[in-house]
Amino acid sequence: MPSLDSMMLRQIIMDHYENPRNHGLVDDDNYQSVNMDSETCIDDIDVQALIEDGVIKDIRFDGEACAICTASTSIMSELLIGKTIDEANVIIENYNNMTLKFWKKQLRLWILINRLIVLSVLL
Repeated sequence: MPSLDSMMLRQIIMDHYENPRNHGLVDDDNYQSVNMDSETCIDDIDVQALIEDGVIKDIRFDGEACAICTASTSIMSELLIGKTIDEANVIIENYNNMTLKFWKKQLRLWILINRLIVLSVLL
């Protein structure tokens, strides 16, 4: 039987997969863009970031991806909007450290880490 924590995690993932936040790209040259695709799965996402005066004003994304990838991109976009570049890099580093510690053997999460590193380069 799944634990309460795993059930809660599943609900959060499914909520962000079915109702992704910050979903949809904008046609604005002020946004920096990067495409993140995977050779090992369906994931192919475009991510845009609007950064003004060292603060992330907006993050947008769109594309095809699995539930885990879509949810994590949605969650990370919510976490990073409004943060300074330094704050965002700390969040991304903490996420990477947590993910490496607990999910080393999960290929999809390795892919997500790589995507987040690419996003951090934008910042």
